[in-house]
Amino acid sequence: MAIPPMGAAGATSIWYVVIKSIILLILGSLTLAFLSKQFKTKDTSFMTALKVNLVIVVISFIWTLLSQALQNPAQPSIVLSVLTFVVYYILYIVLAIYLIKKFYHVNMSEAVSIWILFIITYLIVNVIFSVIQISLQMKALTAQMQMMQPNGGLMPTGQEAQLGIPAMPGAEEQIVNP
Repeated sequence: MAIPPMGAAGATSIWYVVIKSIILLILGSLTLAFLSKQFKTKDTSFMTALKVNLVIVVISFIWTLLSQALQNPAQPSIVLSVLTFVVYYILYIVLAIYLIKKFYHVNMSEAVSIWILFIITYLIVNVIFSVIQISLQMKALTAQMQMMQPNGGLMPTGQEAQLGIPAMPGAEEQIVNP
């Protein structure tokens, strides 16, 4: 399974990309091994699935790092982003179908069918990773916003204090009436 080029530079750390690549390598290999058994290909071993997926993940990993390094957050280029996106996915589709056809000794229609089922699994896993990434970023943002408030956001300020409204639930005992 491939990792598409990331958005803004610095939006994800190198460790996130490495961990995601390892998990996608394992899940993708299991998926390919399962699909090869379902399509009754000549080779149904996990090692073949691992080889095919390893090539795709390594190329995708390198592409992701390069796309993050080449992005200029000061001057984003929509044309360059779209061109990179299109070139990446055309190369990815052609390479993935070629590798499936070559290693599993199937005809083109079977290779495309395996790839379509393979990509559906990839999309599901990526949605899960995206939800995890967004929740972690929201948690970090919330923590930063609380640190910007006086007393870490525990005590009401300004109008809330005058009205007796606590800034956070459970902070009623900390309210000091003016």
